[in-house]
Amino acid sequence: MPATKKTDNHHLADKVMMRIKNSPWPNNRPLKVLDCFGGKGAVWSSVKKISGKSVERTPIDKRIDLMQFHIHGDNSRILTELDLSDYDVIDLDAYGIPADQIDIVINSNFNGVVFVTAIQTIHGALPHKIIDDLKFPESIKESAPSLVARRGWDYLKEWLFFMGVKKIIHRSKNRKHYFCFTVNDAAAREAD
Repeated sequence: MPATKKTDNHHLADKVMMRIKNSPWPNNRPLKVLDCFGGKGAVWSSVKKISGKSVERTPIDKRIDLMQFHIHGDNSRILTELDLSDYDVIDLDAYGIPADQIDIVINSNFNGVVFVTAIQTIHGALPHKIIDDLKFPESIKESAPSLVARRGWDYLKEWLFFMGVKKIIHRSKNRKHYFCFTVNDAAAREAD
């Protein structure tokens, strides 16, 4: 199967167990989750079923085939408009690498756990945001963005460190990386 084909919830068991083990489960209320690539909710539905715990999920998605409630639209724009401090967890289960969304969450008032699915495409190019922040030459971004593909996961981790993330918990399968980090553990970035 080509890496460019969108496949919903590959390695579902890994995603579910990572969320069960690493969510900050409150004692007296449901876990509040902002599911930014919400889809049909298979991951968090499985989390609830397996853990037996209560989850209050707010999905965001721009798909037009979804019949259940969701906030419809571009999650990057919506993330800048919501009060993220209302949530315990932000889930960025993307088809690509959600660099813009990670940047928004880290630089917001959110204080909790972020779950990320980061998938390098068949050509492995990293988002321009990462290439720019890591100060790659402009020529790399314009003419040869796939040159960094061989070390894409390493550069993604380096970028997260640059963003202030000091610890991640992850599982990787080929070019699919499932990880989480706690934003309140992230140190403030030094000025450029």
